[in-house]
Amino acid sequence: MSAEAERLLEAVLQLPHREQVQLMLVLSDSVEGGDQCDDVERAWVEEAKRRLAGIRAGDRTPIPWEAVEARLLTD
Repeated sequence: MSAEAERLLEAVLQLPHREQVQLMLVLSDSVEGGDQCDDVERAWVEEAKRRLAGIRAGDRTPIPWEAVEARLLTD
């Protein structure tokens, strides 16, 4: 990684988590690629955006990790 890229990475890591995610999505969208992995990744990003929109609209209720973990460990 170049010195400039390392400098940018250090700056990004200082940003709030939400801004880091936004940057990740922008960078991910900017990277060109045609293989199947890119299609799968793009599909997951779209699914995450759809779920987030549902939460923000009040159509979905997030489940705390502790509840999910407890359910996984007891089933």
